[in-house]
Amino acid sequence: MLNEIISEKGFSFKAFGLPIDDYANAFIKLQASQAFDIDQELAGFSDLESEDNIIRGCLNVLIAKNIKKFNKQIKSDTKEQILNKHSCEFILTNNKLYAWGSQTAIKLLKTELSYLDDLIPEPITFSFLELSSFQEKLTKIQSISLSNPKGNKLRKVKLSGDIESYTDYNVSVAGDHDISQVSGIIDYNSQSLNLSVGSKGNIKIKNKNLTADIAMLDFVLGLLK
Repeated sequence: MLNEIISEKGFSFKAFGLPIDDYANAFIKLQASQAFDIDQELAGFSDLESEDNIIRGCLNVLIAKNIKKFNKQIKSDTKEQILNKHSCEFILTNNKLYAWGSQTAIKLLKTELSYLDDLIPEPITFSFLELSSFQEKLTKIQSISLSNPKGNKLRKVKLSGDIESYTDYNVSVAGDHDISQVSGIIDYNSQSLNLSVGSKGNIKIKNKNLTADIAMLDFVLGLLK
């Protein structure tokens, strides 16, 4: 299904704002874009599908990497260049872009999509207040990672529980610390989602044998925005 995301080991994704007025036209432009060609070593799109106001596909790129290999004839290490395939999947819907997979491919995806009506995907990140509000909505808080200003003896602190429980422990600088990550459990449609959210926009649903869909991604993002 176009709307279905299946993962055995959990699912990490990033969200971007990307207003699109005409999804049908955007899909036509994507189809006309460079297709991935492994023989010609050309980066590009593959597996493009569209239904209503949903576009789904993959972006693939080959990255050269030098590796050392022992040559028995000359009894010495030699360098050999290999090509690694980096891929990401994406969904465009409701003026948002959801992308998961290789971070290298996601960066290229942002560039390629910027050619759609000259719109540039804007990364969705999370402020201190948004992460603080998010932790209050969780059914169970597993951990909160804080970062204190330079000069503090404790630059990074990981708490097992809500921030208020550690007020008397002097582990953070009041009014001058950031939340870098929050992990915990939230109830969703008769199941419990195990979530981890970073301030830079990284979201992970850690449930094994997960079947996710756009509604689930929208729900998780809605907890933060």
